[in-house]
Amino acid sequence: MNNKKVEKYLNKNISHGTINWKEIETMPQQKGDYLISDGKRVEIATLSYWNSNTELEWFLPERSDVNEDNITHWAKINFPD
Repeated sequence: MNNKKVEKYLNKNISHGTINWKEIETMPQQKGDYLISDGKRVEIATLSYWNSNTELEWFLPERSDVNEDNITHWAKINFPD
């Protein structure tokens, strides 16, 4: 994913309050890239299958400031056309 495009999208949408955050209790049902937050920091994470094909898991960047166990919210990355 192009980091410049993500940064531009975040700056535009955070300033306009248009990111639709969902609480982690309601997990996404599709594999893909999402914004995740621990309530203090935001990161891009991938939701995918790992050892099993039954449960989706979060995969965060190696040097993420967000710990997988502390994720409180997620949002779909939805770039406008």
